[in-house]
Amino acid sequence: MTRSKTLSAVTLGVSLAVRAAASPAGDPALPPAPPTAESPHVGAGVLLHDQGDYDGAIREYQKALDENPADVVALYEMAFSYLAKKDCPQAIAVAEKGLKVGHGYAASLYLVIGGCRDDLGDPKGAIAAYEAGIAAEPTTALLHFNLGVTYSKLRDWRQARLAYEKALFLDPAHASSHLGLAEVYEKDGYKVPALLALLRFLSLEPASERSRGALASVDRVFHAGVTPGEKPGDLTVTIDSKAKTDEGDFGPLETGMLLAQAAQNAEQFEKTKSEPELTVGRLESQIGMLAEGGDLKTPGFAARHYLPFFRQLQQKGLARTFSYYVYQSSEVPGVSRWLAEHSKQVDDLKRWLAAPAAPAGMIRY
Repeated sequence: MTRSKTLSAVTLGVSLAVRAAASPAGDPALPPAPPTAESPHVGAGVLLHDQGDYDGAIREYQKALDENPADVVALYEMAFSYLAKKDCPQAIAVAEKGLKVGHGYAASLYLVIGGCRDDLGDPKGAIAAYEAGIAAEPTTALLHFNLGVTYSKLRDWRQARLAYEKALFLDPAHASSHLGLAEVYEKDGYKVPALLALLRFLSLEPASERSRGALASVDRVFHAGVTPGEKPGDLTVTIDSKAKTDEGDFGPLETGMLLAQAAQNAEQFEKTKSEPELTVGRLESQIGMLAEGGDLKTPGFAARHYLPFFRQLQQKGLARTFSYYVYQSSEVPGVSRWLAEHSKQVDDLKRWLAAPAAPAGMIRY
């Protein structure tokens, strides 16, 4: 029976759902095990693992392996339990044995090996494991995501960016990939792409601990390039004439957003609007600019993957609802009340966000 498991990622405070995937040819020294057969000991082990009894689970998996040494399900589950109890050497040894058996678990086993290598302080070994997994199963998005996490730890922003983007090609609704990509964009000087990725993350995960951090990042990105002057209410706007364009040419769009931010900061100083009007209204205004600006013909991932989402959001009249929706984990007064009073619009937004097909124009493999 194919199951989903959860692995702790090494950064970002996220968890990964591990999916079964095809594996290399089996070891001829081991008798093949039917891929659909599962020992009752495996089921018993899974229950013990989920209760936190990892040693008990491992004993059950060993019973299954005593009956059939090539039971790849038992090997994977055993490796996962060793990982859960922080016994990475054993987890790696069992996972490597599982890779010799085959029968559909290569991606999951490489995720175990890569996660252990990272936990052991061996990022190069983790990268090698993820790349081997990608060679075996190139369409498993989580391998690309974990590769991005490891490259982020190494502060190799370019490789991390490419890995996260590939993960999102394969799984556009993977919230953690959007969040990881937003962090990399911001670190590497891509202001508008960082904002796009943060907002897309918040569309998928609007009310969590991570959401609050993402909103803080949105606020930081909004204010980048706008600094207070010496006198109250004075502002200095700095436009980066050498901004990178390989993710899309957002120069004119960024200029417009900076000027709008300066105007909104002035409104805040003069207290002409309430806090929710300023905060949510600012985002609604920026979404309007995103929908109207930017060139979808540019080769950059951010332009071609994210802009269609915001254009359709605007076209469907959902920009205001979206702006309140993504601020629901904030302490901005009035947001919860607005969402409660506009439940129909919120339901319309949720239905659109949950649609199985990506908005027209978004890139998929």
